[in-house]
Amino acid sequence: MQQAPLILVCDHRGEGLAETALALEASGWKIVLSGSLRQTLESLARGEPALAMIDPLAAGGALEL
Repeated sequence: MQQAPLILVCDHRGEGLAETALALEASGWKIVLSGSLRQTLESLARGEPALAMIDPLAAGGALEL
């Protein structure tokens, strides 16, 4: 059986990406949620995610991939 792809969700500023992560997890993705840059770097050192979702650096609620 194939393992689900890993998405690293970087919600460093607490902008609400955790809620989006729950929806992705319900769709079968494996989610690792990071609340700080240090956690993100540790997660990247453990394995390569298929996708990294980063909290928005610009205003307006956009997601950066």
